Amino acid sequence: MEFSKKRLHDSIYLKKEDRNFYKQSFYESLSIIEDFLSPKKFRNLNLIDIGSSNGEFLELTSFKLSDYNINLFAADIREDLLDVSRHRLEAKNIHVHDYFQLDISSIASCDELLAKRNGTGFDVIHMSGVHGIFDKTDWLLNLFKLVNK
Repeated sequence: MEFSKKRLHDSIYLKKEDRNFYKQSFYESLSIIEDFLSPKKFRNLNLIDIGSSNGEFLELTSFKLSDYNINLFAADIREDLLDVSRHRLEAKNIHVHDYFQLDISSIASCDELLAKRNGTGFDVIHMSGVHGIFDKTDWLLNLFKLVNK
């Protein structure tokens, strides 16, 4: 899978430097996820961050939701961003179960991801900013395929 358009924000995420802050939207997302989790402790909950770029959301998730048994997964359309995420998180001893190159707008890409997971979807799907790059909403059907029923 190759992404041909140059996107300005990718150059920011490809820098391998750490910032000393996280996006406010990440905290808000985690607050919603924690509200969902708080009534009971879930076992082996699978959370995927689609558009994970440099892994900052997964990093924050590993700290903020450490009381829960959550399996973290990363997905991005760009392999080079997945490499940055992998190196960044491994250096911080944060375990991500798997990294997937994924084009959420492609049904074939979503089917390929599900095949790699033997048909198992995800309990929680996080997407911060990815949805804003699409003009149409047909990618939502692909997203629903990835959700555990």
